[in-house]
Amino acid sequence: MDDKLQALIDFLRQHRGTYNTEALRAQLLAQGHDEQLVEAALVQVRAELVTRDLRSRTIAANVVIAMLTSVLAFFAIGANTPNPWWLLIFAPLLELMIGGVFRARGHTQIGTALIYTSLYSLVPMAAYALFVRSCVIGFGG
Repeated sequence: MDDKLQALIDFLRQHRGTYNTEALRAQLLAQGHDEQLVEAALVQVRAELVTRDLRSRTIAANVVIAMLTSVLAFFAIGANTPNPWWLLIFAPLLELMIGGVFRARGHTQIGTALIYTSLYSLVPMAAYALFVRSCVIGFGG
């Protein structure tokens, strides 16, 4: 990439939130910069902004999908399990497996979100399940 173009891109990145894009464009043109370089730099910075916005929206969507999958796994296993304490351990494990399938199919962001949420919920759920199981065994059940 041309040094002048890189310098313009860096300048625009530094002043991204402080000035209006058109004001920055006018300022750069008034300083004697080539109009095509200024336009190329503006296109580059706008593309970075759009990419960052899409990335943040994708992360939020992945978190919602992971939470819904966790709830669905919880109820799907609970409906088919006579001992509900197993539900607390197997729901995160099912979510972990679903996350692995998403990653294997190429949906790495959704798969990673599912895997992380399952791992974060597996440890406390397993501890609680063992506590519930010890209480059930302690009361003769």
